[in-house]
Amino acid sequence: WCDFYIGRQMIAWGTGYAFNPTDIWNIKNPIDAEAPKTGVNALRMEIPFGSVSGLSIVFSPGKNFDNSSAGFRLKGNIGGYDLSMCGMSIINEEKAFLGIHRKLMAGADLAGQIGDVGIWTEGAAINPIINHGEFNNFDSIYAQIDAGLDYTFKNGLYVMVEYYYNGLGQVSYKKYSSSDFFNIVGGEMAGFAQNYIMGGFRKDLFDKFMLTVFGLGNLNDYSVLILPSVEYDFNDNISMNLSGRIGAGKKERSEYGS
Repeated sequence: WCDFYIGRQMIAWGTGYAFNPTDIWNIKNPIDAEAPKTGVNALRMEIPFGSVSGLSIVFSPGKNFDNSSAGFRLKGNIGGYDLSMCGMSIINEEKAFLGIHRKLMAGADLAGQIGDVGIWTEGAAINPIINHGEFNNFDSIYAQIDAGLDYTFKNGLYVMVEYYYNGLGQVSYKKYSSSDFFNIVGGEMAGFAQNYIMGGFRKDLFDKFMLTVFGLGNLNDYSVLILPSVEYDFNDNISMNLSGRIGAGKKERSEYGS
């Protein structure tokens, strides 16, 4: 009636491409959105309710119980849309070292299609536990939300756009601080600011080449990071990729211009 997994394993929650507010098990870098996940040491139980529905329960132990994380995710499919809800309590030694408090999270995600257009969204409400373990009346609660859509044209051109709201981020570059940097390193958020957008396209060229161009924009300090890439497939087993990162924006006043 269930499957039980013990040890280092890859756990991927959420539906976002560059941003995953509900994926607490991995640190997502939107600059390298397709990078392999490193995995997490965990005990995981998968309880199926049907072919596309079930309950996942995860416990990730630290050196002691105070530095351990746990969560659950309930998933299913309604009307052709994949849906899930999750709840988590998160902390580990690395976060504690960076001065990050334990946090409680409640989240949900959705993925499906409207006609030929793919859509996805996920969001989480997050409350750090501060003041020596007290909830502090939920004064510090914030939200992180992601939503996107994509489409593939008949000629093979793939286009995508995604928006990310980071309630922990800043609305002005003047408020960027070292604590924001530690939150990024610790995986608490994917950037310094509050609003981001990512968009781009991918297209096969001359059978052997794949051209990809994505742009990651900070909507609060008006800086952009362009991410071009060309891949050549020698055969089914060998390929070569040339990629770059081009920042644009005010050098001293923006996240990507600097």
